[in-house]
Amino acid sequence: MTQERIWTCPEIAELLGVSRQAVSRWVREGKLRATVITVGARPIYRIRDRAFRAFLALYVRGED
Repeated sequence: MTQERIWTCPEIAELLGVSRQAVSRWVREGKLRATVITVGARPIYRIRDRAFRAFLALYVRGED
């Protein structure tokens, strides 16, 4: 069985050329599904590969 890739907000931000805050905002807005891990006062998001791919298909257009 192959393990599914799990992404962090900083990794997605770097790939898409946006800020970590933008990725966190997409999660809070429900555009990007994530699992929330609470550590202290700040939530930490983990995004499954299939959720990231679904987000890309809906919200990110390829450059022509």
